[in-house]
Amino acid sequence: MSCGFNKTDLQNIVNIIEVCTKRGAFVAEELSGVGLLYDRLKKGLNIINQNTVTPSETTSETLSEECCKDGVCPISNCGT
Repeated sequence: MSCGFNKTDLQNIVNIIEVCTKRGAFVAEELSGVGLLYDRLKKGLNIINQNTVTPSETTSETLSEECCKDGVCPISNCGT
């Protein structure tokens, strides 16, 4: 089973949130939720960047076992 998101996907989501925020796409009531998600994504990306593994050191099956539990990828543990 795959995590479904990779490092590029997470970075793209962060970029989308940044653009939407600059364009005023969120109303005040949504800002705390968006901010919490943004912070979690950025934290996950930082962890991924610190723990980058070369492709020869792991397989996609190993990553899936480490990343996913019941098809859910906790961003802070995902290595791709």
